[in-house]
Amino acid sequence: MRACVWRPAAGRQPAAMGYARLHLAPRAQKIADAFFCAEDAWLRLAVARVVLYQEDCRVLSLGGGPGGDFAALATLADYAGGDYLDNRPAPTRHQRPSARVHCDVVDYEEGWAACVEALASVMPGGHRVAFHTGDITVPLDSTANAAIRAETADVIIASYVVAENAVSLRASDYVFFRDLFKAAKSGALFLFAETTHRLWPEILQCALDALEGPVP
Repeated sequence: MRACVWRPAAGRQPAAMGYARLHLAPRAQKIADAFFCAEDAWLRLAVARVVLYQEDCRVLSLGGGPGGDFAALATLADYAGGDYLDNRPAPTRHQRPSARVHCDVVDYEEGWAACVEALASVMPGGHRVAFHTGDITVPLDSTANAAIRAETADVIIASYVVAENAVSLRASDYVFFRDLFKAAKSGALFLFAETTHRLWPEILQCALDALEGPVP
């Protein structure tokens, strides 16, 4: 998305790959850990619903280059499916099918497409990922966001794009996220990963406004 932490411009793929090697695994782990939280029973059930109790789990990853959100959800789905137990192959009686993750990575910078495609080529388990460009500083129905299908997503993740775009988001009264909350289907899980908590009250208010709807 706009003003990402790193922008791999054309001709700078080696630098982009280096950034991916440095940050992809730690960020994927953080996302997986956030969803795999044993202390919150409601969250365990909500995550189980989307990665175990349906055939497909559709993920919308905003600012998700180079693909860490996809790696996190695909790995979590495979783990929850019971292929492994305590980091060892699980007995057959404990194994159960898990959802196939279909992830749309949406980022402002086209340079992340190669990283996402490379990740897709090595990810096992029938999981799929596609790269699209988008812009969180304009309305959801803008031409720039034509590839975003928020209404079909089971999980929506905003990866380190809110604080970097704070000025533009405030100037637009968070129109993109207001549209996003309204468009999301019932039961969709939202996760915002960020370097600071300072903007959370504003994001939460957008969600509450979408839930309450217009005042008569």
